[in-house]
Amino acid sequence: MKRLYFLFRALCTTRFLVRRLLIKFIERETRGRHYSTVVDVGCGTTPHRKYFDCKKYIGVDIVDHGGVPNLVISDVNNGIQVPDKAADMVLCSELLEHTKRPEFVIAELHRITKGGGTVLFTAPMVWPIHEEPNDYYRFTNFGLEYLFTEAGFSSVRIEAWNGHWYAMCQLSLLYMRHWIFRPIVICINILGVVIFKFEKNRNLSLGYSVVAVK
Repeated sequence: MKRLYFLFRALCTTRFLVRRLLIKFIERETRGRHYSTVVDVGCGTTPHRKYFDCKKYIGVDIVDHGGVPNLVISDVNNGIQVPDKAADMVLCSELLEHTKRPEFVIAELHRITKGGGTVLFTAPMVWPIHEEPNDYYRFTNFGLEYLFTEAGFSSVRIEAWNGHWYAMCQLSLLYMRHWIFRPIVICINILGVVIFKFEKNRNLSLGYSVVAVK
């Protein structure tokens, strides 16, 4: 019953469809793995901490959101204040569009990753402007492949999240935040989950995930 309750609550939210894709990606790439040190760049309140089995979890953000242990206050535009080769796993999710120098930031992710370590990364392609005025870029799979390859990663795997109908479902939900739309929100979320199983063309993806190995 508890699981059904939380599922219902999630289906009532207007970002359920994009959120589930991010969680599925992180869960898939971390399940059954143990890490020594994880660095979460652009960590916020560290909502993804629970998916990592690790000895040490370091958060990096430009501000202190409160209650985050091992937090490093750092503006990534000027560098990540973490030593070279500090982490065997680096997470950087939905941050790069807010940085002024994407190539520099990806190079910094490479610098703080140990040899053989992994970077889990996500970035939007189809998404409204947000956190104005600090929203500078949107990225294609080709652009991301170039950035990570140029930074020196030995292996780069990129995956588009979804197709265009799924994207349209999610984008329409962003304008239905009033409670009166809740029944419609639930229906569109369910429709999106069903559509996801059948869409093959992913040229209009909400975003991309990257698994890069140093």
